[in-house]
Parts: sequence; C-alpha cells; structure tokens
Amino acid sequence: LRLEGVRIGWYHGNDSDYQDTHAGSIITDQELMQHVDSLTQSLIVIVSFVFGSFLCGLVIPHNVFRFGGKSFYGFALIMNSLLLGAGFLSLMYQQEIASLALTSCAMGLQNAMCTMHLGAVVRTTHVTGTSTDIGSTLGRATMILLRKGFRWKKLTVVERAEVEVDLTKMRVLVSIFFSFGAGCFVGAWLYSHLGYYTLLVPANVTFCLGVTYMCFRDSIKRRLKELRFRQLEAEMQDLNDVIRLARQRSQAHKVEEEEE
Repeated sequence: LRLEGVRIGWYHGNDSDYQDTHAGSIITDQELMQHVDSLTQSLIVIVSFVFGSFLCGLVIPHNVFRFGGKSFYGFALIMNSLLLGAGFLSLMYQQEIASLALTSCAMGLQNAMCTMHLGAVVRTTHVTGTSTDIGSTLGRATMILLRKGFRWKKLTVVERAEVEVDLTKMRVLVSIFFSFGAGCFVGAWLYSHLGYYTLLVPANVTFCLGVTYMCFRDSIKRRLKELRFRQLEAEMQDLNDVIRLARQRSQAHKVEEEEE
C-alpha cells in the first residue's frame, strides 16, 4: 500500500490562515522558524530514507535477488514491518518527528530491496522514473514502427526483437504505475476510515510476507528452479526450430542456384 500521500498530508498540511497572512515580503521570526522546521523535517526524511537503504545493504549484500540464499530477505521484510509499527506507536504518543523518521527509514529499506529484486531497477516509493521509462520506451518502439510505416511484416528480425522487448518492458512499467496509483487511493481511503491505524495495514502485510519467505524459501527456491528449467527447455526448442528452418532455407537456396 502506498501511504506517501497520507504521510505528506499529515506532516505538511496546508494552513490557510498562514497562507493569508504570508502575503507580505517581510518574514517574521515565527515564519522563519516555520521554514526552518519544514527544512528540518525534509532533511530528516532524506537522512532516514538513506539510512533505510543502508540497512538493506547490510542485510542483503548481493545486488540480485536470490531465493533461498544466505541473504535475509525475510528478516528485511520483518524489519520493514517493525519500523512501520514503531512509526505508528510514535504517532500514538504524539512523537511526530520520530514517526516521520521511522516511516521514511522503512520506505528507504523497501525501495532498496525492490531495486535489488531480480537485478532490475524497480522503484516502489516514487514513480517519476517509471513515468520517464514509459515515455522513452514508447517513443523508441514508435520510431521503429514509424520507419516501416507501422507494417509489422516489413520489420527485420532485430527490429521485431527490439519492439517485443520494449512492449514487454512497457507491460511491467504500466502495471507498476497503475499499482502505485491504486495503492495511493487505497491508502487514502483507509486513512479516512482508520486514521493512524492505516500504518498497521502495510506493517502486517510485510510482516506476513517476511515470515512466509523465512518458512517456505526452500520450497519456493525448488519451484523457481523447476520453472526456469522448463523455460530454458522451451527456449532451446525454439532455438532448434529456428536453426532447422534456417538450414532448410539455405539448402533450398543452394538447390535453386544449382538449377539456374
């Protein structure tokens, strides 16, 4: 669940009275302190986010996701859950700065984990990079098709492969983009009904995922290996079919040249 909107709305709420009185060009001491407080909170968010990523690097030393390995992915998920739970408790005791730091740290930890997932650069706490990738990928695929008049049959083998890769990447990016938006909507809706207790929802989800991974990672690893083996067999079969077809065409071409 994406709860950035809830967090930002709580910590940086719009104060209409303050905006009305801030029309002048002279900054009072009180207004200066408000700016300093906002700057301090922003620095706390950045430092805590980086520290969460640092914790992920300590727990998961590899730069790729490996099921069943020595890296404690389940422990990292549980750590993320505990940070969110601690942020919730801080809010209950009206420790807003502590809650801000803890939830930002949890976001940094989660974002770093997903960045390492399967070696792909996947961000889960912001979608600016995802939006950029969607636009650039769509533009690249469109240009390839535009050069051929949007006729698939005129594309070369390399161009078809490039378009297929771009379309596959687009499906992943678009699913991430809309999932992010759906998570923001659900998070805001839950906050309107549950208030602070909304933080317990992602905390419980990540905790359950962490426990599940720690308990069943061996069986998950075996199934993934079986799935990859079947995919490799299918790819090898496709490759053999292509080679056989190429040989047949080459032989037919030689026969035609001999007849001529």
